[in-house]
Amino acid sequence: MRKIAVITGGSKGIGRGIGLRLASKGWDLAFSYRRDEAGAKKFVDEVAKAGGRALAVQADHTQDGSIDALFDATAKEFKAADLFVANAAATAFLPLMQLKAHQIDKTLAMVIKSYILGAQRSVPLMEGRNGSILAISGMDTVDTVPFPRTPRAAKAAMEMLTRYLAAELGYHKIRVNAINPGFIDTDSSRFYAKDGFDAIAKAVAGVIPNGRIGYPEDVAKLVEFLVSPDAEYINGQTSTSTAASP
Repeated sequence: MRKIAVITGGSKGIGRGIGLRLASKGWDLAFSYRRDEAGAKKFVDEVAKAGGRALAVQADHTQDGSIDALFDATAKEFKAADLFVANAAATAFLPLMQLKAHQIDKTLAMVIKSYILGAQRSVPLMEGRNGSILAISGMDTVDTVPFPRTPRAAKAAMEMLTRYLAAELGYHKIRVNAINPGFIDTDSSRFYAKDGFDAIAKAVAGVIPNGRIGYPEDVAKLVEFLVSPDAEYINGQTSTSTAASP
């Protein structure tokens, strides 16, 4: 029986790394993308080359009904799911005092609302399959950073929701965990850091014991472990995919 993963924001960055890793281990997946149709089609081909089958679903998770679109397509195509990864995130790059109401709503909808609704939709598809739900958090949930602040607070809420979901879904034999991946080299990280990316990466690497920043593949390896039988007793936890800084 092939296993099925559902990933929000799955065609780039961490989502892409997770999808390719799972595909190489015999998984199929359904993933959402926001705008880049060409990139989504390319990722479908990459998954096929890695040994899996992928279903691309256009969905803007700031909008109502987007999670339903992803899970409806998953149910129709695969009839089941073994893993839901709440990975999608976006924000306005502004100080808190300058945020507009609609910008706050969009961030919370994508990070928090889609996580809860995705967990709800996961339950019937995971019945009898010992499924897993994973939230992708962020390293700045434990300390303040200059920008952007809203998604970091939302990611911290994600980690707390993970504990509550784990307690609630244990009855369904569904484990719920979060991953706080540290500083990861992704298109998003490079976009926000702009010309300062290399300097930031060097500074971060300097305080990490193993001397380098992380890559999507590092997160994907942790996902592979967390969904394996070896991790069956890990539930309601936030794990890290990088060596901690002092």
